[in-house]
Amino acid sequence: MQERPLLTKSALQHFATDRSYENGTGYYIKGAVGKVIRDGTVFTAYVQGSELYKVRLRIANGRAEKHCSCAYAKDSLCKHAVAVALAVIDGQYALIDAKPPVQQSAETEPMLYEVEDLLAKADERSKSAFLRELLAKNAELRELFIRYTTQYPTTLSA
Repeated sequence: MQERPLLTKSALQHFATDRSYENGTGYYIKGAVGKVIRDGTVFTAYVQGSELYKVRLRIANGRAEKHCSCAYAKDSLCKHAVAVALAVIDGQYALIDAKPPVQQSAETEPMLYEVEDLLAKADERSKSAFLRELLAKNAELRELFIRYTTQYPTTLSA
């Protein structure tokens, strides 16, 4: 039995404006999407536009929801999210590690978006102190941090 696709191009076009879809397709074609990492139903990647944008795309039940560091404020997908979604549709992503994806419950999944909001509001000093404390306590997390930062070295200086 063939696996059902996470998202189709026709569904993607429904979640984006014509202009965002067209511009996002251009970004994808010219290779502006960095390595896409899958963690369950969430896909994360950086897209090089006028600057480097971080995109988190949640794809579930044929729907796509975005969190992007760009200023696009509409409910529809921005061009950066479209570019990442096209990579996902084409199967251009890697699992965060070799373990099977952790299944999120309906109660815990909204917490991911709450964390994104809190991260956006927290000052850099608080985030840095928290990260240092976590890395000091958790060897597995330290290893993931090292792999991630060596994979995306340009994002650390931005």
